[in-house]
Amino acid sequence: MTDGYKTLHASIKIAVISYSAAIARNARAALSDIATTATDLVTVAANSMAQYDAFKQSLDHISRSWNNTANSMTNYMSEVDKKLLVLNHLTSSLKSTRGPPSTDSRYSPDPIVGASLVLVSGSIYKSTMGTLNFATDESIGFSRGRQLYQRGRVTNMRRTKGAVEMSSLQDEIRKKMFVGTNEEDALARLSEQQTLKAITLSITTRGIGLGICHLTFISISYHENIRVPSIYAMYRVFLGLLEAKLEAIKSDLPVIPRVTDHIKHPGVTSDMLRVAQSVTIVPEPIRRIINAIGYLKYEDKVYVPAVAADPVDRHNIVTPRPENVLLSTLRRTVEFLANAESSAGVRRRFHENCAIPGAIWVNDILQNPDEIMPRGYNMYEDFRRESMLIAPFLVSLQKHVPKLVANTEPIDPSGLLIPKLSNLENNEIEHSKSDSDDCTENNVNVYVSSDPSLWKVDEDVISYCIRKGSSFCRNQDLDFKKSVRTYKESNGQW
Repeated sequence: MTDGYKTLHASIKIAVISYSAAIARNARAALSDIATTATDLVTVAANSMAQYDAFKQSLDHISRSWNNTANSMTNYMSEVDKKLLVLNHLTSSLKSTRGPPSTDSRYSPDPIVGASLVLVSGSIYKSTMGTLNFATDESIGFSRGRQLYQRGRVTNMRRTKGAVEMSSLQDEIRKKMFVGTNEEDALARLSEQQTLKAITLSITTRGIGLGICHLTFISISYHENIRVPSIYAMYRVFLGLLEAKLEAIKSDLPVIPRVTDHIKHPGVTSDMLRVAQSVTIVPEPIRRIINAIGYLKYEDKVYVPAVAADPVDRHNIVTPRPENVLLSTLRRTVEFLANAESSAGVRRRFHENCAIPGAIWVNDILQNPDEIMPRGYNMYEDFRRESMLIAPFLVSLQKHVPKLVANTEPIDPSGLLIPKLSNLENNEIEHSKSDSDDCTENNVNVYVSSDPSLWKVDEDVISYCIRKGSSFCRNQDLDFKKSVRTYKESNGQW
């Protein structure tokens, strides 16, 4: 009865801690959203005021330019009218003359104008009012039709100069306010409604498998005090958390993400997303990977993370890639790798770069697909059940290794660039000698058997392997016992 009470008390305590952490996380997320919204409103207001000031300055510039042009045209027309008036006075006494004037004649000055003209055929006529040029075969003076014609020319000139001036003003506005638009209809296009979209940035999911290997390798040294869950269940849960993070950040994107056939669309439901958000404790290596994924802002551009879609071969068969594994496509991936009739080149490449923990390979054929991803796995019920089983294990492990297990932070939509870059290389460390049982200081390979009873090893062996960054995998041919036996037979020398 006492044991049952303790178990009930521990379960209630874990539930209360999880619920309190979830409430605190939701409160922090709400406060963060409020602060972000306030900042966005201030930024929008500042941008609106800046655009309003720029538009007002442009209108003032256009108004001043138009007033200057109008004043110039008014002054020009005034000068033209003065010249026309002078010409009318000068030629009033000569309107009745037919033919060219005599070359030796002298005319008395007009009493109204007061000018003395010396008329010489084909030459420049000088007077006190200015210099005039007359043709020898035309009548001197302007008729009413001629005056209307001159006024029409002035009007056309005014319109032409005004159009040129407005065109230059539009070019200046376009260069100052809309940099990079050089086409004629750029202003018209900018006035149309535009929809900005984010740029897709491919990411890799291999870090989840490598982090699970590191977590399990440390956990087996405490197996006498802690019940270590299945490595496959942990891989499925944390891979599902990463996939849920990819779906959750879409609500925080400042622009619309691009939806194309080149990216893999997560198969996350609302129920699974709710379960993923309720997980409050995650190992530190996995937490860093998941929190590092988010949208990026770089040089006024927005990048949204996405997993590249698996390619399709000429037979219209989807071929998996080791860097694109998701929980929603994990079953399809392991079925392809376990099929001996599938492409050998694809299976070989996947085997060389495989980050699925606990995968058993024989001749590049996967031997345990049902262990990695059971058939008929439910993305909500099974995912929820496995996440609840892993939580007590992490709480117990946190007491022994506090730095390895930490509480999760709220989902941060902003990400880092480094976790999105993946350089696929063969991470398998080859032995320096032909003997597969030999382990040197520079070369440590640890193989864990499927039988948990074989996981009893010395703590110094575990710490040395961790310090040297050894690889951790599961293999049916070589198990962990061989490496331990080699270590003990050499009196503690690798």
